[in-house]
Formats: sequence, C-alpha cells, structure tokens
Amino acid sequence: MEHHLGGKIYNHPHGAPFGLSLQLPFFHIYPSIFRTNRKRFNLYGILLNAIIPWLLFSVTMGIFSFSIYYNDPWEAVLYTIGLFVLTVGGSSCCMWIAKIRAEREEEEEDEVGPLWFFFLFVCSTVAIILGITLGLHNQGTSMSKVYAYDSLQTYHDIDPGDYLGTQLVDAGRILFNTSAHLDLRYSIGFKDEDVYCVAPIVSPKYRHYSTFDFWVVGKNCCSGVAADFHCKGFNDGQIHGGLRLMDEDARVFYRLAVQQAEATYWINTHKPLFFEWIADPIKTVEDLKHKGVFTYVSSVIAALIFQFVLITVTVLVFAKIFPMRGEDHSSAFVM
Repeated sequence: MEHHLGGKIYNHPHGAPFGLSLQLPFFHIYPSIFRTNRKRFNLYGILLNAIIPWLLFSVTMGIFSFSIYYNDPWEAVLYTIGLFVLTVGGSSCCMWIAKIRAEREEEEEDEVGPLWFFFLFVCSTVAIILGITLGLHNQGTSMSKVYAYDSLQTYHDIDPGDYLGTQLVDAGRILFNTSAHLDLRYSIGFKDEDVYCVAPIVSPKYRHYSTFDFWVVGKNCCSGVAADFHCKGFNDGQIHGGLRLMDEDARVFYRLAVQQAEATYWINTHKPLFFEWIADPIKTVEDLKHKGVFTYVSSVIAALIFQFVLITVTVLVFAKIFPMRGEDHSSAFVM
C-alpha cells in the first residue's frame, strides 16, 4: 500500500493511485520530490539590494558633480538629505519591523530578513558618502571650471592693442590674432611661498606708454628678480590663446606682480586680466567637460559592477550561514 498510496517510498510516480483525485485532502501531506531543505532566495529582494545603493550612488554623485551643486550647494544638500531619509531611514525602519516580527514569531529563519535590511542600510549609507566624495572631487577638478568658463564670454581675433581690460572684463576665453605675443622684457615675478610670474600680451601696436592690461601668468617659472619668464608656451610662436585665470587666491599675488612690473618698468595698467597662455582655450574647456563626464560615467559603471559582485558574495555567505531550513518553515530571504 505504501508503494501505491505514497508512504515512505518516495521514488515512485507521484500520480493519483487507482484513479483517485489529487484534490483529496490527504494527498497534500505526502512529501514531494520537489521539496528541499535549502533556503529559498527572494529574487526581488536581491535585486533591490543590488540596484538601490547603485542608484543612490549615481544620483548623489550626479548632484555633486554637475550644475545642481555648482548653482546652489544648499539645494544639493537638501536633495541628498531627502534621499538619505527615504532610503537609509526606510531600510532602518524595515529592519526594525522585521526584527520585531521575527521575535514575535520566534522563528530562527526570520533572522535573515533583518540581515538583508541591515545590508541595504550599510550599502545605501556607503553609496551616499562615496557619491558625495567623488562628486565633489569631480566638481573641483573639472566641472566647476567648465561652468565658470561657460558663464563668461568667448572672443575671437582680438588685438590686445585695440582693447582695454575693462572692455573684455567678461572674457573667459580669448583667441588673439596672430600678431599677439608675449613681451618678455616686461616680465617679472612676485615671491611669496611660491613665485608668481607675469608677462604682458602685446601686439605691434603697443608702445611703452600703452596700457598693458592682458597678462599671462605662471607659477614658479621665473626667478622673480629679473625678466626671465619661461612659463609653459612662452617661446611657442603658434600659441595665441588665453584662458582666464579662475584661481581667486592666486589672483591677489599676480596683481602684486603687475604692480611690481609697473614700478620697475614704468608702464601703465588699468584693469589687468590674467590668462593661461595656451593654443586652443575652447578645446581645453571641452576637454575638461569630457573629463568630468567620463569620470562620472566610469564611476557609475564601476559601482554597478562592484555592487553586483558584492551581492553575489553576500548571497553565497548567507547561503553558507543559513544553509538549511526546518520541515515546518517556509520563510525565505525577504526584503
């Protein structure tokens, strides 16, 4: 009878014996060949643990890398606080609720639920911190300069002898005409902890009594006691571009260097503007933009790969720690 009705012998065909219906109430108590002692994994819970921290990292780094933080840092902070409360705070509440439910039901397997919520809590916290850190780094090294230059004007084919500094005070990038060059005779340096070197940009229209308002700058590329300016590009006749100096702290010392040049060489300045001497300032800013975007995209891709690897390792660890479930338990890794 055990062979036909499904008793202790499990390797027989599990059909209904003697034409009986499987809907009869006693058939559900028979062990099934598909029943296992292994824990079941909640796929949706695993995907949430993989995707939510990654999305948090991507959004947070984007907020601090791009225009939101540059235009209004406090707005970026408020957005981040909202994300933190929604995700980290939410996972903390769910972890607390799951722990209370597990204690109430007194089932050993329910310990896994709070562990997954704790895993989500930790990953989300780390994701936000890393997003802020890398976003600020990307903002400081690339994107803040891009937004600053984009807020200023770009001028083409400028002869420095035709303009005063007050006429181009909004210049961020200037392409001078081919006659523009550096006059190293009037270069000088101001020494603080570093040597802040300056040299005027002139054209054939300049005379000794002209107003010298366009200056190329460099740090630690002159002696400071003689006209020996040798900063980047100083002897390259193919360079005719100026990229506006955005370092406010250094600007003070370059002004002092210009004042020193006025007193030393008996020249005049009105509104000195400071530039880096480069071949193509427009392309330089575009390269900075591409660098910032590439840093963001590569960080997001790397974070996605890392998160899925971390989830895989965590699932394997959980499966090792909680490998079996009891006959009467059916709880899974839940989210």
